[in-house]
Amino acid sequence: MWVQSEGWRMYNSSEKNKKNLKLIGHRNTGHMTQNRDKPYGFGLITSTLYDPVLSDDGTLDPLGLASIADRLGNRLVPGVRERMRHPRFLTAIAAGARVCEPFEGAICADGYSEPFQVYEWIIVQALYRTYRDDPAQYRGMPGTLKAQEAYKNRDSLSRNRYLKNAYTFGFHGVYRTLAETLDIATDGILGEKGDRLLRTWEEEQNMDGFLSGNNGAGRILLDKLQKLLRNSIDSGEVAANWNSNFWSELAPLFAPYKAGPKEKQLIRNLIVDDKVGFRDIFLDKIPEYYKTLEPDQDAIEKKFHDYLMATADKELNELLDTIQTYEKFALAVHNCFYDILAYLSDKNRRVPLAELEQNCKHIPNLASLQSSISESRICLEKFGQALFFEENFEHLICIQIQQDIIPAIIKHHRFIQESKPPNGKMPWLEEFPNQQFMIRPAHKTGERVMPVDQYVNSYRLYSLINFHKDLT
Repeated sequence: MWVQSEGWRMYNSSEKNKKNLKLIGHRNTGHMTQNRDKPYGFGLITSTLYDPVLSDDGTLDPLGLASIADRLGNRLVPGVRERMRHPRFLTAIAAGARVCEPFEGAICADGYSEPFQVYEWIIVQALYRTYRDDPAQYRGMPGTLKAQEAYKNRDSLSRNRYLKNAYTFGFHGVYRTLAETLDIATDGILGEKGDRLLRTWEEEQNMDGFLSGNNGAGRILLDKLQKLLRNSIDSGEVAANWNSNFWSELAPLFAPYKAGPKEKQLIRNLIVDDKVGFRDIFLDKIPEYYKTLEPDQDAIEKKFHDYLMATADKELNELLDTIQTYEKFALAVHNCFYDILAYLSDKNRRVPLAELEQNCKHIPNLASLQSSISESRICLEKFGQALFFEENFEHLICIQIQQDIIPAIIKHHRFIQESKPPNGKMPWLEEFPNQQFMIRPAHKTGERVMPVDQYVNSYRLYSLINFHKDLT
């Protein structure tokens, strides 16, 4: 039998801050941590059976350039994140809120996973099992590789056979911000817009009774899902084998490309109708922008922003101008750092600073770097990000002479790595006395310099391109 969590919860009265203050502990596992990436609870991030051994070098964002970009991107298209691909996962999240209603406060037999996470295992297992021979049907689904490995071994999905940090990288984690922004579901509770979405889904999929509980095909499906969820919570893994006939019944109801026209239209309306940020303009302008491209030409985010700025109003133009100003700074820092890495990658010795200065081709001119820093601070001030910029890039702001650029960028990289949670990460470079440097073997690389017509960071264009394709 599933049981109430042997723990405690603390809630702030502000709904906005609830997910950031919620605490949950389990006496049976003896751990309690605060993890803001876990949407409905908190816990340790641990390795799983199918995870490769990872380094402690912090392979993401070695220069700390993404944080400000993420904040600006959220102003541009609130709730949308770069990992998002298929908006129909919003329907799966809404349905999950309904399925999980009787299980509030329950904890899986693994002592950790909450009901919504167990429900996610069920949906992912159904989608992979049903469409495994047609990868286009589940491309972009979080957890695909884990499901593939579990299927190969005929193991049911579970905490140890799913994503290492499922609360962030599973579909609930990836789409959580948009589900909350659009009032589809918040902290596992169905919102008013989520109710509308489920009613539309019920109608198109002939699932009467799923939401109301009245007799109908939807009520039968709800009963099956809740029974499977209860048994899976009890067993600590999906309590149905890979050959179950239920998977082919369940999968089309939530497959990314199987939404009906009314469901698609409603999701699109929910995304654009709140007039917060510029999601509506993006979805309207994407097809227009594609008409300006050659058949074999890819969309480039900077060029798309240039296209928008030709007709955008003052508010949008100001935000896009800030993004482009910040990206000019980011490009200079990024290209210099990766130029250093590329040069050191060919050397199995300590390289003195003078040699780097002589051979690296992308060291920014001091005056140009100082100008981009100054311009970025002015633009970011309008959006409340100037102080964070100053604190985050202190080592670069303080550069006074050309010869200090390389040491300052390396020092900044070390600062960023040491600041990464929970206990810091190793820098990618080793520094020795007399300003000599070596690259750590795991980070040897070829040239990764970005062209001037591209951004270092991403601002959700590619997510919204996929949204547009899915919803038309």
